[in-house]
Amino acid sequence: MFMDNINIAFITDKNYITCFKIALLSLAEHTRYKLNVYCILTDPLSKNDRVFFNEFEKNHPYCSIKLISLGNENINFQTKNHVTKAAFIKIKLPEILNNVNKLIYLDSDILILEDINNLWENFQDEVTLKAVWNPGYNYDNHVFGKGLDHKTFNSGVMLLNLYLMREKKSYKELYEFLENKNHLTKLNDQAAFNAIFTDWQELPLKWNVQYVFFLEQRKNLGISRLELKRIKSSPSILHFTSNSKPWQFRNAHPYKREFLQRLTTIDSGFRYTDFSFQAFLKKLLEIVRLYFFA
Repeated sequence: MFMDNINIAFITDKNYITCFKIALLSLAEHTRYKLNVYCILTDPLSKNDRVFFNEFEKNHPYCSIKLISLGNENINFQTKNHVTKAAFIKIKLPEILNNVNKLIYLDSDILILEDINNLWENFQDEVTLKAVWNPGYNYDNHVFGKGLDHKTFNSGVMLLNLYLMREKKSYKELYEFLENKNHLTKLNDQAAFNAIFTDWQELPLKWNVQYVFFLEQRKNLGISRLELKRIKSSPSILHFTSNSKPWQFRNAHPYKREFLQRLTTIDSGFRYTDFSFQAFLKKLLEIVRLYFFA
C-alpha cells in the first residue's frame, strides 16, 4: 500500500468541465486516501464553477484540487473526430507538473467506481507507462511501424512515470511525432502515445471499460466470456468513449443512468440539446447493436 498522496491529473476545457465535475464526484465517492487532483484548464472558469470546487474541497478535505490555467493557443495540431485541442496538452504533463514524479492521468468523460488507490498500486518504478488495451485500434499501426497484430492502448486512463518521461525526453518525441505525422493518423494524441511508448505495459481491463466492450461481439474482442461479463457488470472505471456521449439523447450506454444521476445533482435544469428524429434513429441503432448483436 502506498502511503504518499495519490496524484491524479485531468485536462479539460469548457466543453468538458461538467464531465470533470462528475468524474471528481465519482472519485471522491470511492476513496478516503489523500488525493492531489491537478486540473489543467484551457478555458476560464465561471463563478459557478469556482463555487463548486470550493464547496467540493470543504466537503472532501482529503482531496486537494489544484487548478492550472493553460491556454491551448499554442496547440496547432489538427484534431479529428470529437476530440478537442485540450487532449494534446497531455503530452506536456511532465513539464507542466515538473514536481510530480508519478501520476494517474484520467480523461474527463469517465465514472470511477472503485477505490483509485487500487489503481495507484499498479505503479512500477521502472515502467514509464501503463494503460488498458484498446480493442480494434490498429489502423494507425502502420504510421508507427507496427503490424496489425500489435496491441495498442487507450490514452484516457494511464499510469505515467513523469520522472522517466523527463529523463527520456518523451515530451520531445511526442511533439515531434505530432508535428510530423499527426496528419497521417486517426486518433490524435492517442496515436502519438502509442507510437512513442511501444513498450507500454497492460493494466487490467476493468480500469478502462470503453464503450467498445459493450458494443462489440465477444468473438471479435478475443477475450473470455467470463472476463467480458465481469468487466461489464463490475467496471472500476467506465470510459464513455466514441462520439456518442451519455449527456446526449442519442446515447444508449448501459450505464447512462448512473452518469445522469450525478449530472442532475450538478445541473438540476439539464435538458438534452440533441433531441431530434435523427437522434432518435441513432439511439435506436445503438440499442439494437447493444442488445441484439453484441
